[in-house]
Amino acid sequence: MKQAFDAVRQLAKMAVESDATKDDLTRIADTLRDFLDVTRVHFVYAEDRDWAACGDSQSGDDVGTGRTGLWLVQQQAQIHGGLVAFNMRDRRVEDLTSDPQAEGRQYIALKIPTLESPAEMLIMQGPWENGIDAQVLKFLDLALPPLTFFMERMLNASRGCREREQLKTLANAAAVLTQSEDTESVLEDLATAISSCIDYEAVTLDLWDEASEKFTVRAMNRFRWQDTSLGHEWQDLMASIAYVPALEAIRTRQTFLSLDLQNQELIPEVARKFFRWAMLRSGAEIPITFGDEALGTMGLASFRVRAFPPEEVEFLEGIAAQVAVALKARQMYKALAESEKQLREYSEKLQESMEVQHRLARTDALTGIPNRRYVEEVVEGECARAVRHDTHLSVAMVDMDMFKGVNDRYGHNAGDDLLVQLARLARRSCRRGDVVGRYGGDEFLFILPETDLRAARRFGERFRSKVEKQKFYVSSRRSIKMRTSLGVATFDTSSGEKVADLIARADAALYEAKSAGGNTTCPRIAADVAA
Repeated sequence: MKQAFDAVRQLAKMAVESDATKDDLTRIADTLRDFLDVTRVHFVYAEDRDWAACGDSQSGDDVGTGRTGLWLVQQQAQIHGGLVAFNMRDRRVEDLTSDPQAEGRQYIALKIPTLESPAEMLIMQGPWENGIDAQVLKFLDLALPPLTFFMERMLNASRGCREREQLKTLANAAAVLTQSEDTESVLEDLATAISSCIDYEAVTLDLWDEASEKFTVRAMNRFRWQDTSLGHEWQDLMASIAYVPALEAIRTRQTFLSLDLQNQELIPEVARKFFRWAMLRSGAEIPITFGDEALGTMGLASFRVRAFPPEEVEFLEGIAAQVAVALKARQMYKALAESEKQLREYSEKLQESMEVQHRLARTDALTGIPNRRYVEEVVEGECARAVRHDTHLSVAMVDMDMFKGVNDRYGHNAGDDLLVQLARLARRSCRRGDVVGRYGGDEFLFILPETDLRAARRFGERFRSKVEKQKFYVSSRRSIKMRTSLGVATFDTSSGEKVADLIARADAALYEAKSAGGNTTCPRIAADVAA
């Protein structure tokens, strides 16, 4: 025990006296590795756009898994109060448990409770196949305070420079807004600057159009899950529902406070489910007004529970007032400066900006949903999980009927628009745990965990019916009706079936559905392959 206290004292000294750099964090990782006699030690922490990692001097900074794996571990650590054990195979996180005595786990993750975010973690690989020793758990309890103190110092120092630049953006908001043609990008910068100075993890700026009584441009601050499926889900959700807090802020010109986003009765249930999934706790919608004119709203959300004392609300409303002045200045500037030529040039620049937006390596550039590479990885992981837990897994291959005719009649741009619209509908049709991606051309693949063949067929029929009822726009004023064919197949956990075989059976079922005239869902069981 004396050695443990000596190690903790050493960590405390480093936390207080070091420069709190990444090199110092590496030395702390070395200290933990040597004292605990473990294989690898990594610290994971949040930066503006993503997670960053720092490992011990022997292991380097690669934790062994990607963004999805880190997010899964972080979420479970948040739910279970700090420590989880798990395995990693082929860079995938598996066998997660909050029981430190669970056998057969190689890794543990300990939540570091910084004020900045719930993302900071200590991840270690050690000889814990028979459960984690009680002495290790006691040591980690003692080591957590100095580790948290050091991490706070390092994060505050590394973010200081960026926050100064962001505050400069906020101070010069009016000038930036009037000089830039890219409204969404500037608002994104502005939302990021606001987030840095008010200590809220999620900030949205939504512009309100009085004529149509709708929100038009929506911008979100740059942070960890902005460009992930979670961020896309939030944007799609806000576009598809009447979000009462924002509408109330516009109607009453008063700030709408939500101490508990996850259980606020005026928030639609689908949005409350999202807040629970994203672990956002408290939020506010503040009207952005100039005189009596509503220009939009500033939405705030935090991982922490907020009490919203009057002085904080007054400060937030002051920020919104500054944004209102900047937005009004932009309106006046545009009213004086706009011409038909400038409007045409702005439209072309905006189109170019949209076409060259950065896409994640596993996101389809056209539709914004997962691409074939990512979908196949998910299917492989779900097949392994189905075998391990003896659960059902089904996939559904979707293809648009007569899609070539649309391209021939209206052009390939209209065809691309149809694919984007179908992708949005497919993503909204997914249940929690489901994944949909573009498999190629006009083919989409649904991954349906814990779903047998009969349930998969019902899912396919529901989606086919939604497509049949949906209006698909090929121009701003013209809509058409489309139909789809689906092939569904269920993974055979007992036969050693490969992922490619499962997808091939779904594709064969899709071919059978199209051969029968289309607009139907056809199932394919494993026995069909043998036959």
